[in-house]
Amino acid sequence: MATRPVYLISEGLYPQSRKPDQDLIRLAMGIFTQAVRDLTSPQKKLEKDWEVWQLDARDWFDSNETEKGSFLWVCDIIGAEPGLMRRWVNGLQKVDRKTIKGTILSLVRLTYLRPKTDSEIH
Repeated sequence: MATRPVYLISEGLYPQSRKPDQDLIRLAMGIFTQAVRDLTSPQKKLEKDWEVWQLDARDWFDSNETEKGSFLWVCDIIGAEPGLMRRWVNGLQKVDRKTIKGTILSLVRLTYLRPKTDSEIH
């Protein structure tokens, strides 16, 4: 009796049957928040390289790379559609400074100040 070969089928790094854990989502949101901040609200008085960071953020949002830390990776982790996120960021560049600051503060709160769920505590 011949034995059949056994094949393992990978669901990928983040299988659809299991969502990324909350720490990974927080990391992705932190990366996204910093990129939004660098692009739309650079710290001109505090950072002499703010223009370089702003250009890097623009390149990051426009990139189609998929490695860890890339824009597409972040969108995958947080469950966001990249095209919509790019349009949102481009639109954000056209609003007043007060709106941008409020948006960044909201992103920071969403990322870091969200209370942990019961499953994260246990």
